[in-house]
Amino acid sequence: MQQKMTSLKNRERILEAIDQLRRRKARPDIQRICNYLFRRFAINSAEARTDLEWCVANNVVLKVEYKGSISYRNAAKKVRANETT
Repeated sequence: MQQKMTSLKNRERILEAIDQLRRRKARPDIQRICNYLFRRFAINSAEARTDLEWCVANNVVLKVEYKGSISYRNAAKKVRANETT
């Protein structure tokens, strides 16, 4: 139960990190997301990685390969973009 609550709380923080990195035109990779979460919310890297993988497994976040690197996208924003086309 505690893990689920943590994942739900950190889910919003992970989405915030991805959106903030995209606004700054920085690629939201695992390292940048972990650094943002540590600086802003004091979430350690291991917890951030676990919760990010939970988000990927539950289709909250999309894991994409771009130019040979893995980065992450907000799945809700990707769906909205597809609906408008």
